[in-house]
Amino acid sequence: MATLKRHRLWALATAATLTLSACTDGPSVAEARAEITPIPPGQARIAVYRTQKVQGFGVKPTVLVDGLPTGLCAVNSVFHVDLRPGRHTVSASTTETSLVTLDLAAGETGYVLCSIAVGPLVGIPELSTTERPGLEALIFTGTY
Repeated sequence: MATLKRHRLWALATAATLTLSACTDGPSVAEARAEITPIPPGQARIAVYRTQKVQGFGVKPTVLVDGLPTGLCAVNSVFHVDLRPGRHTVSASTTETSLVTLDLAAGETGYVLCSIAVGPLVGIPELSTTERPGLEALIFTGTY
């Protein structure tokens, strides 16, 4: 009986730890508005965001832009990357890789939604381009 109680406590503690580790800390986009600079002249911007809160909550793959690591595909968050206008590739990987390509003009922002699908061992990132979403409530994790 004591062993069963210990196992239940261990399971509860593990679940709490996993839930808390999936949280993203920081100010919302609305709260960080003063810190978010306009797109620099002659540059374009890619905003990567994730709204999904349940499926794959603990999976936070690094997002690469043109092969360089930027931010994480973290629950309830958004980050952006300022870069030269032109064609850019955004990718994220766990056991599989998802990739999207954007063609951006100076002053333009491209939006990439990162979702996590169920995989055989770990969640799999799925990237897609979107129109301007409502980002105000998401946590702003920075500029890369």
